[in-house]
Amino acid sequence: ASITTGRFGCVITMLSPAEEAAQAEQEEQFYTHKQPNTSLKTLTLDGYGLSKGTIDLWGRFLDFSKLESLKCSRGFVPDKSYFELAPTLLTGLKHVSLNFSYSKDADIAAAADNYLATCSPLETLSLWSWMNIISLQSILKHGPTLKTLQLHERESTHVDVPRAVLTSTDVADIRRACPRLRDFTMDIDREAHDWEQEVNNQAIYDELADRKSTRLNSSHITI
Repeated sequence: ASITTGRFGCVITMLSPAEEAAQAEQEEQFYTHKQPNTSLKTLTLDGYGLSKGTIDLWGRFLDFSKLESLKCSRGFVPDKSYFELAPTLLTGLKHVSLNFSYSKDADIAAAADNYLATCSPLETLSLWSWMNIISLQSILKHGPTLKTLQLHERESTHVDVPRAVLTSTDVADIRRACPRLRDFTMDIDREAHDWEQEVNNQAIYDELADRKSTRLNSSHITI
């Protein structure tokens, strides 16, 4: 397709089937990769979604089984078809970062949770806006190998709705399940609005105090 700009806005011209076939034939002349690249270990996508179609297309150029780090930082969360395919294809992943800030799709949530429950053991896991999408149980499946765990929840857009945070019981479960954890990022409601939340915060501090080898990076931002 081509896009031109005129007095009345953009005009999109679509290729005919014959033109698409001719373009594909020309593209093949520039395809020189006889084998997928095996040297790429880290892939970061900013505002670009992954799906089975993307995997199939990029698979000509990239050996996904050799990837060790995948980060989807903003914008489109991977499609359901990606999460269904990834456990058996991206078998070498050790570091995963996913942002669910703009995804409310129940099917994607279920597929993402199942992905983390079934993929290869991870050393680093970073999740944004993960609550009600990824279960703590699926996260702790990687407990024996986790060295870095970052769990961040976006603040609510409604002033009277507090941001969801981990409970002291959750933190205790994480501490017990992750013996190799060295770097832990979580949200703490620093300006607790009630006595129960203040008690929960203190219980979290006590839990982490028992694990001096773990560095805590807490998010205290309050808007």
